[in-house]
Amino acid sequence: MRLVHLLPAIALLFVASDAFAHEETYPMKASEYRERSETRLTRYRERLEARMNEHSVVAGKRELARKKLETMEVILRATVARAAQDGTVTELEAEQIKELGKRYREELYHELGFERGKGE
Repeated sequence: MRLVHLLPAIALLFVASDAFAHEETYPMKASEYRERSETRLTRYRERLEARMNEHSVVAGKRELARKKLETMEVILRATVARAAQDGTVTELEAEQIKELGKRYREELYHELGFERGKGE
């Protein structure tokens, strides 16, 4: 078999591996997962602020929402710390943390009267 015939297959392998490079692989190092979770928490805060501006939420309600978000962050950080005690985070642990964060965000958005949009 000539090498020329294998080139398309080899090229396809490289393209396919690049396409999935953004996906998380587990088990993940605890330090890497902590960094990713902090990035997510920052995004949660930014989205909440943007949504409150978009919906013209009054100052008192904004402060209450921020305090609830802070409580959520403390709980999620503690959950991440428990999951990372052994130096790694498994896919199951990561999924549980994501679901917990999602549930808290949905509760907060519901209390504020926001409808959840795509990507929230």
